Amino acid sequence: MNIRGFEKLINEREVEQNELSKNKTLATTIRRRRKEMNYTQGQVSKGICSVSYLSKIENGHLEPENYYVQEIMNRIGIGHKEISNAVYVEEVKAIVKAMFYEESDVIVKIYDDVSADENSNILSAELIFLGKCLYFGELERSLELIKTINLVKKDLINYELKVFIYFIALFESMNLRNKYAMNYLKILSSLEDSDPNLCMLILILKAKVTIYLGQYVLAMSTINNIECRLINNMNLNKLIKIKLDHVFLLTLSKQTEDAWRVLDRVKRYMSVDSTVLERVHFITGWLYKVEGDYEKAITSFSNACDQLYFESISNIVECYYYLENYSSMNEFVQMIDENKEDKRYEFYHKLVSYFSVKSNGHLYDCKEYVTRQLMPMMKKVKYNYYYNLFSIDLIEYHRTNGRYKEIDKIRNKL
Repeated sequence: MNIRGFEKLINEREVEQNELSKNKTLATTIRRRRKEMNYTQGQVSKGICSVSYLSKIENGHLEPENYYVQEIMNRIGIGHKEISNAVYVEEVKAIVKAMFYEESDVIVKIYDDVSADENSNILSAELIFLGKCLYFGELERSLELIKTINLVKKDLINYELKVFIYFIALFESMNLRNKYAMNYLKILSSLEDSDPNLCMLILILKAKVTIYLGQYVLAMSTINNIECRLINNMNLNKLIKIKLDHVFLLTLSKQTEDAWRVLDRVKRYMSVDSTVLERVHFITGWLYKVEGDYEKAITSFSNACDQLYFESISNIVECYYYLENYSSMNEFVQMIDENKEDKRYEFYHKLVSYFSVKSNGHLYDCKEYVTRQLMPMMKKVKYNYYYNLFSIDLIEYHRTNGRYKEIDKIRNKL
């Protein structure tokens, strides 16, 4: 997934117009079908037209009514009905809409319908499959689909390409690679689109990523924009979730009084959605942790150990560390060490180990763990809160050794 490849592709498409025209749809269908059958342009065009003429057809320069176009369609088995439904734009839009409104049953139905269609276009169908896998957290299958689609991304029409880039950004964010997710979100700003559901999903993801990156001013601006749109959209469930992101942002920027005030307002309109309740407990735990009330923080994080298991456990370990209750802390360290299979949570595994190393009181051991284990990972994860925490440890180590130039370097990065 080379990000420069996407940037180059988008620059090439800036001059393209009328992307959903009949010619473009037909050209895309012929090119995809030829590649699916592993035919060269010479094999398909032999006895019908020249290779350069077929190239014009595949680039959308000729109309479907053209005699040679008809012959090419017959040779590779494309019917007229298949042309009108080849790109699956409506189905892709439908799954994007279902992801925005969190309609899991609709997502499953779209997936089942496309899977059952014998004439389905493989590339378009795989984009729909990718959306379904990401929504249900099937990350291994998602990665396989991303790699497959990425090889032929030039065959995606502009709307499909924008959805695909959003899916990659979502995948990177779900794997805690916020820096990479932000790079893809920046590319999306170069592609305009009229689909309000996709635009909202992109904004919501941007808000989450900027919060973790510590770009609080941009995050606040994005959240305010989203809140205004969601109020007009009357999507209460999504509005509650973005309000919780607002509370989390205020918490990380240490505006705890404002955070409690917004959280109290959110609780008045909250549904019984278990994921929302768990998120409330998780953010409440963060509020207590930032305020230094670690006992209450532990209680709140303990109530958020279902979907947010690894995130909550690592916070509990941190709170026990600050309470100097190392026996309880080590119990939770052992608990999370028993669940190392999922690479997605590698950062949290290392985080709890960090507090375990830190509890021994040796600055050198702590410094070695931070520089060799955590800082390299921060290049991908880019979680600003912990980056600052690790930097403070390094500053303390260099201060005890009189390395003030090293301290200045760290402070400049902060």
